[in-house]
Amino acid sequence: SMGKDVMGGTCINVLFLVAAVPSQALVLERTPFRDLPVFPQPNETTVNQKMTFARMAATAKTQSAAATPDLLAFLSSPGMDKVFEECCPVMVNLNAEGRLEVLHRLVIGSEFVHNFPSVVYKKREIVDFSTDMAMNYPWFLNEWQAGIIIDAMNSSELDAWFGRGAFNDVDPEVSIFGCQPFGVFNNPTWSEASDRLIYVANNMRQVDTGNSLFFGNISAVFRTGKIRDNVLIAPVDTGIWEGSCNGSQGPDLPINCSAWTDLSVATLNDHNHLLLNNLYVWAQTQNFSIFEEAFQLFSRSAISKGGYADIPPISDSTLTHYYESNIIGNPRFPAAVKFLVASFTSLYGSSAGRKAQKLADHYRWPVVWALGGGYTEYAKRETLYPGNQRILDPSTISVKSLNVSISADIVEAFTNMWSRVAEERAHGVPTTATVNTWWGKLAQTQTHLAPVSSFSCAALDDCIGVVLETDDCVCLL
Repeated sequence: SMGKDVMGGTCINVLFLVAAVPSQALVLERTPFRDLPVFPQPNETTVNQKMTFARMAATAKTQSAAATPDLLAFLSSPGMDKVFEECCPVMVNLNAEGRLEVLHRLVIGSEFVHNFPSVVYKKREIVDFSTDMAMNYPWFLNEWQAGIIIDAMNSSELDAWFGRGAFNDVDPEVSIFGCQPFGVFNNPTWSEASDRLIYVANNMRQVDTGNSLFFGNISAVFRTGKIRDNVLIAPVDTGIWEGSCNGSQGPDLPINCSAWTDLSVATLNDHNHLLLNNLYVWAQTQNFSIFEEAFQLFSRSAISKGGYADIPPISDSTLTHYYESNIIGNPRFPAAVKFLVASFTSLYGSSAGRKAQKLADHYRWPVVWALGGGYTEYAKRETLYPGNQRILDPSTISVKSLNVSISADIVEAFTNMWSRVAEERAHGVPTTATVNTWWGKLAQTQTHLAPVSSFSCAALDDCIGVVLETDDCVCLL
């Protein structure tokens, strides 16, 4: 059913996390960077980016049209009839074309997320921007730009990035997404770096943390309308594909490499060739049939029969089965980002958590807190957890711009719990049990949110969540 506006109107690369990184671990507390180097702001979409997108989009249109008959046959097959009977009543009485339309709405209406670290980590596997850098550069830095900036800081505390090499011997941004190659492999100029892309996940499985916390403990959720014409989509995480199928950098997993041999990518307008590739790539990692893999996807999606509170649990081994939906551009702050999702486990009650709130206040973004797995100790990547725990931060400036009433009691409960957690964190890294106890006490007093989708709120670019108890859309005024 359509969600309701709270005011009364209708609104409608590459590795796996095995444990949440404690906020104290390997963190360089540079608060803030006092001497961040100055680099020119690139065009929002450079000439090379426009050329690349146009070329790849034309190919995607042809490939999507060619794949449509097979996709329609799959969606209307007896196997999918059974899947939808079990998970998704909205699909049961639809014909193949109706089911395809729902799939399109699921993709465009799901969150597009990029997880990044709250602070710069020492010896991280992935270099990305931090809250300090986001405060100082008014656009969304890609990882190449962030690497150049970190190198230019010339800090003995930070590893030189390009000296370690971003890619071993192949650049998937060139071979898969069609970007222009660098003049010197792995060592771009600023102009060359600005022609590249931002790694983004399509959160169709509605993971509360956005993506794996391996990539970072803050997730930026994009405004789809601001990035729609710059998104190129692969059916699988390309870091995983490179490591597993191409002998390059990335994890070596038992995925079905033969399911995506043409390395075709898609756009948000033309992506009918992606779903079967995605399902076939991942099904064999769990000895699943393609229908079992499809059930895992759709049963956690926005059309799941139980709603967000009752979706099946997820694990770190399956949350990375997303469409990699990268932005080939340099999207601007604050307009391109809708809100932030912060990891409760590593950030709530910490100085790094305050930085996340300050960043949000700087750009007037709301903040949502997510529990994720709640792990602070080692956990196998197959360990299941709900992955559907989100609450609205009532203490940030932007709350006043939302169409939801926040009582003084809610704010007081939030700030009091923050103080208690901060005091307990001062005594050492909390246990998983402690983190879950904190969450349980705080969640009793706060506003619980589900992600927005095309089936809940009409104003996708303005709404940040749906109140679980009421189905009301929480939106920016």
